[in-house]
Amino acid sequence: MPIPTNLDVLNRAKHIELVLDLDSFSGGENLLGEDQALKKNEARRIENWDSISVGGIVRSKGFALSASVTSVIKAAVFTGSGLDDGTSSGTYGGTATATYTVIIDATGTPDTFKWKKNSGAFTEDVAITGEAQTLSDGVKITFAATTGHTLNDQWVITAKVYASGLDLLAQHVQGTATRIYAICEGDLLYKNSSALTLSDNAAFTSGVLTHSVSKGEKIWFTNATDNLKYTTLGGSITAPTDVPPSARERIYYHKYRLIAEGGGKTVYGSRAGTGNWTAADAWTLTNDAWSIDMPDYTYGCAIGFPSGDMVTVFTKFGCYIISNFPNVGFSQIIGGHGCSFPHSIAIGQEGCFLLSEYPTYGVWLWNGVQWVNLTVNHDFIDDIDKTRRVFGAYRDNKYYLIYCEYGSGASVPNRIKIYDTRFGRWYSRAIATGLGDTMGYPLIAPYSGNEIYLASSAASKIYQFETDDTSDAGQDTVALYRTKSFSSRDFMVASGGEFPIEDVRMKLVKFTAVYYGTVGNLTLLWSSDNGAHSGSQTIDVTAEGDKINSNFTVNTSYIAAVPPDATITKSFSNYAVGRKFSFDIGNTGSGTLPKVKRIKIHAVALEEA
Repeated sequence: MPIPTNLDVLNRAKHIELVLDLDSFSGGENLLGEDQALKKNEARRIENWDSISVGGIVRSKGFALSASVTSVIKAAVFTGSGLDDGTSSGTYGGTATATYTVIIDATGTPDTFKWKKNSGAFTEDVAITGEAQTLSDGVKITFAATTGHTLNDQWVITAKVYASGLDLLAQHVQGTATRIYAICEGDLLYKNSSALTLSDNAAFTSGVLTHSVSKGEKIWFTNATDNLKYTTLGGSITAPTDVPPSARERIYYHKYRLIAEGGGKTVYGSRAGTGNWTAADAWTLTNDAWSIDMPDYTYGCAIGFPSGDMVTVFTKFGCYIISNFPNVGFSQIIGGHGCSFPHSIAIGQEGCFLLSEYPTYGVWLWNGVQWVNLTVNHDFIDDIDKTRRVFGAYRDNKYYLIYCEYGSGASVPNRIKIYDTRFGRWYSRAIATGLGDTMGYPLIAPYSGNEIYLASSAASKIYQFETDDTSDAGQDTVALYRTKSFSSRDFMVASGGEFPIEDVRMKLVKFTAVYYGTVGNLTLLWSSDNGAHSGSQTIDVTAEGDKINSNFTVNTSYIAAVPPDATITKSFSNYAVGRKFSFDIGNTGSGTLPKVKRIKIHAVALEEA
């Protein structure tokens, strides 16, 4: 007989069976809200899981190293009055940047040269052979002629070892050809298959964040110190005859003009027409170029927003619309937000996303009418190191926020948060530990299928992020879905209907999982009463159960394309007892991305004394 209780619903000879059905994994990352404020399937934390629909999650795709360079041997720089026919080549094997000096030390048949590395002693009387001649550490010099040089003429070769991350990542299209450019330590590089190849030596100031726009057969660059420059595919970096009167940090294209802002109050607009952008009067106001002084220093633009004829200009404390080009004027957006992180601005079909400090700190979405704070009840917003670089990007209904986590010890971006507009929730992307790297400048490559690339902030590397196939690029990815704490009121009675009482003690009995996967393990961790008890169950997805259309086939004419699912049931330990339970769904491994379609938790309500 049961122990008598004032809870009449429990006065029965047989325990009441309860069921918690996790068949929807949408929702948002929420670590600050109360349990009762969260929906049943809303996550406390989602890390490396993507919602594939309202009824399932799939482990996020991984990172793939797309291109990198460790060192380059730069072109020989000639000083002298005679024959300049020395060219550098080779593969540098040194561990630090070095300078090689080569000097003609005798003329004859053949001429001879001496050389030294850095401030070392000269190696003298080396006869010129006309072939590639090795100096040291793989650095070579080739003279086209063996005679005819001038005494004391010299060539300086720099063997560069890159020790810093990238200050730019951009894609350029010219005709039908495309190229991805990067800037590292002032050098302009381009993606050449899986390598980064030197395009222009020391074209920019090292360590300065640079911005670009590809338009009119040219890609244009600017930063706070170098002002406007451009290049073409196969061409060299060129400074146009006329540039904005003051160097601006960012460059955009709008209504047939280049627009430059950042680093001051003035926004500049060039003459209209791509053929006028390299003219001697490209930014001269006597033509149809324009400029306008804003109330404060500018911190980024939303081009063609909120309508195609407008440009929104942000300051730290507010935002303004400029229009009526070239006779421009501005008006303040009443109730608008400022932006302290210009590279966080991204335009999507839902509106303009940005990280704002004023008047209210948070990630905001502005649809042209309303401002929505997307970080209410999210604690990660306070972990953003506002003294470091912050980036934002948008693709396919997702806003990507890339930042350095305060207190992590990192000095460059090391965290990625993604806001999925389809489900109105945030989730985390941890950087694959196997890469041992950090992330930075993002690129949504518009001319190659909107692929996502991320520049390393610590090394001269480019990664492809969320590759188009279903693999995780061989990188071990750890995925975590953490629920709120469920009470008995959140469970359903197995025989039908809601359980009407809050905080009744329960005993977990078993769970059933419907999933698909081929590599790694699925784990279900449980915790009761804020950690009073805890435990876990593991499902080996490579071994558990027969899979439809894998171990046996069902009506292949109709469902041959359906991925093989597996269903497994496992029991809980005897001490899985408590008034509140939270669950973690985890997966680790690499290979075909595992999917979780449904988790059903079975429990019994225990009598109360």
